[in-house]
Amino acid sequence: MDELSFHGYFCQTFNEIAKEMAKYSAGAFRAKDCRVIFNPPATILFVGGKKYVSKAHNEEFDEEKGLLMCLAKANGISHLDLKRMLANATRPKKQTEEDNK
Repeated sequence: MDELSFHGYFCQTFNEIAKEMAKYSAGAFRAKDCRVIFNPPATILFVGGKKYVSKAHNEEFDEEKGLLMCLAKANGISHLDLKRMLANATRPKKQTEEDNK
């Protein structure tokens, strides 16, 4: 397979995968298709006939954070996955007094 035909095959395959992902992610979470219940300390999301629950443990209840955690769970992202992402995140370097001189 030459480079040009490989590129065409790759693009076609990538587009097919992207279309499938769009069916299950962006399209599945239209606000009109979801039902959210806030019952502190829990947030409950109903979408596509499934139920996702997020609870606040040892922290103040936050509606926005609860809803985002439910959406993450609905997309197959666990709390442990989120912790790993945060641990591996790139952050700006903190400036010290020596850097300012």
